Amino acid sequence: MGLLTNLLTKNKTEIPLFIVTFDYKKFKEIGKYGSCMCNTHPLIQNDEHVKRELNKLIDYIRDRYDMNLIP
Repeated sequence: MGLLTNLLTKNKTEIPLFIVTFDYKKFKEIGKYGSCMCNTHPLIQNDEHVKRELNKLIDYIRDRYDMNLIP
């Protein structure tokens, strides 16, 4: 997360709180569960409410949008 923070931070004034990656190969092999990985900032990574809401957000995106259309 530190390397990503350094790459995505603008002059150390904006820090990403979470980053979600989608693995299309895993999506094709095992389905929607296990195809996304979410990295969160260390200050919020143990918050159960944040985990629950991010899981809802990821599930919403996977259910609402056709992942087969992603280039």
